[in-house]
Parts: sequence; structure tokens; C-alpha cells
Amino acid sequence: MSVTRTEIALDDLPRWSPWPARLLGLTGQAREPRTPESILREYDRDKYGTLMRALDADPSLSLEAIKRLELGDPETPVAVSLDEQLLVEPIGAAFDRATALLLDFVGPHLAGAASVVDLGCGYGYHLARIAELAPELHVAGGEFAPAGRALAQRLHTFPVGPVDLVAGDAEPLEQATGPVVVVLSMVLHQLPTAATAVETLARHRDKIDRVLVYDALAGVQPDSLLGLLRRRYIELNHYSWDLLEVLDARDDVEVLELRPNVIGTNALLPGSFAAWRFR
Repeated sequence: MSVTRTEIALDDLPRWSPWPARLLGLTGQAREPRTPESILREYDRDKYGTLMRALDADPSLSLEAIKRLELGDPETPVAVSLDEQLLVEPIGAAFDRATALLLDFVGPHLAGAASVVDLGCGYGYHLARIAELAPELHVAGGEFAPAGRALAQRLHTFPVGPVDLVAGDAEPLEQATGPVVVVLSMVLHQLPTAATAVETLARHRDKIDRVLVYDALAGVQPDSLLGLLRRRYIELNHYSWDLLEVLDARDDVEVLELRPNVIGTNALLPGSFAAWRFR
């Protein structure tokens, strides 16, 4: 069934998402705390491992074909958010729009850079699009999950190395030529706190021009019912969204741009855009 983009009221969200009932404790089970092992299980084995097996079975699969396999039926309706506006639209269209908005945000920040390093790049979908946007720049990725790195290496010519922002390992950033623009796309909420990632980046501050973040941020949420549901969603899933608070507590960073709650391909996990740099 084809689904057109339709605005919905907050009262209608339970029709399109199982999460309101889960947040109220009416369905579902308690979520386990997130650990490096659980993240590897979710991404390395279940997500990227499945996609790698598909590529093994059909080596001709393109990057876009892999993305379609990841999302499933592109016509599946999902509830998305644009700030506090709620919409239902096909999942394929929602992710295409999120990618386009990310590229619109990233593009103006690339002026003067020599390299772009996407830390937590998965199998490199967004990084490939950034490479198309700025072919004159050297691009490199970093990914925590080995299967994600292996998949990226099969799909792209740019390097994708290991990264662990909790342990402080950022090999792709170490090897990059500055000035570097660092991209963190829907990565920080997977960590216990953004503080470890900021400290990891601080070790390479001399080569970093700026850091571009696409993620959920606590500091821009409204005191509305939707804002409260988002806070509970973060708590229940053991995510974090404390980047703005971490940056505010430091005297060596400057926020260059902040676009709150631009788009959430999951209405309860709204992605904001933030650009910042070390002073």
C-alpha cells in the first residue's frame, strides 16, 4: 500500500509507533543497559552481519540496494518528526529526506578543510554521499563494529578503520591530514556520555577544524508532552544525549551552529544539527 506524507496529531502517534505504549509500561519488557557487548550484538551480528551475508550472496548489490535491505520495504509507513510537527510517511522517503538535510548542513562547513572523517560511519552510506558532495577532499571513516567496517571496505574505495570513542581510540582521525572536519552522525546517543567522545577528539584538536553532529540533544527539547515522551524514550533505551551540557561545561570549545530537532526518522529520537570547534 502506497503511503503519502500526512501530518498527524500527537494523539495519533500510538497508531504508527509501538513506543507510546511501551513508555507507559503497557507493553514490552525492560530494556537491558547498553554495553559494548550489546552494541556489538545489535550492530555487528544482527544489522551489519545480515547485510554482509546478503552481499556475499549477491556481490553485485549497490550501496543503494544495501540501504534498501537495511530499511526493508521503502513504502512502510513510519512516524517522523520535524521539530514538534509529527508526520507519517514512507520509511524510504523519511531517510532520503534526513540524508538530504544532513548534506545541506554539512556542505557549508567543508570550506577550507583537507579531510572529512566520519566516526561511527557504519558501512559508509553518509560518508559516500559527502564524498560526492566534496570530491576534492580526502574522506575516511571509523566504525566500532567489525562487520560494519568489512561491509564498508567491500562497498567503497575510501578507508574505514576501527574506532572506539569510549576507549579513546580514533585511528582514522590520527591518520587524517588536517584541517579535518569530523562528522558524528547518530553516534553519541549510543555512548554512556558524550564526554568520552569529546575527550577523544580533544587529543587531536590541533588538526580538527570543526565537529559536525547529527543526533538527539537534551538541551533543545521543549517542555511539552512530546518533549517528555522523548526524554522517557532516551531513558528507557539507556541512550545518552548530553552533548550540549558536556560542551557547556568546557572552556575550550565554541558552538558555531545549532539547529534543534531538525528531523527524527523516529519521532521520539529527534536529530539536531550542531557544529562546534576547539578554541
